[in-house]
Amino acid sequence: MYIDWGTWLTALGVGELKSVGALHFSQYEQMIQAAISGQGVALGRPPLVNDLIKSGALVAPFKQTLIGSRAYFIIESRLSTSKPQVREFALWLLAGAGGKAKQEGS
Repeated sequence: MYIDWGTWLTALGVGELKSVGALHFSQYEQMIQAAISGQGVALGRPPLVNDLIKSGALVAPFKQTLIGSRAYFIIESRLSTSKPQVREFALWLLAGAGGKAKQEGS
């Protein structure tokens, strides 16, 4: 899920804000570590930051959350559908993500 600041602010009804400056990171972990170090604020993914919030390393200033419009898909080839280990792996991924399997064409 990728959510940018413009999407987040619009969802909160704040509108566009002009920042004094911004840091840019190529890795999510770097961004979170910068926020932990007090270098600014960051948009985090709940499953990845919940423990940091519980421990007090990070603070969630808003209770609101936002679900992005992007999604992940598991695609199996026709050759792999007969392999039980492939199906078990796909089901394991879905269970971990809290998702449901949707068959092609449904």
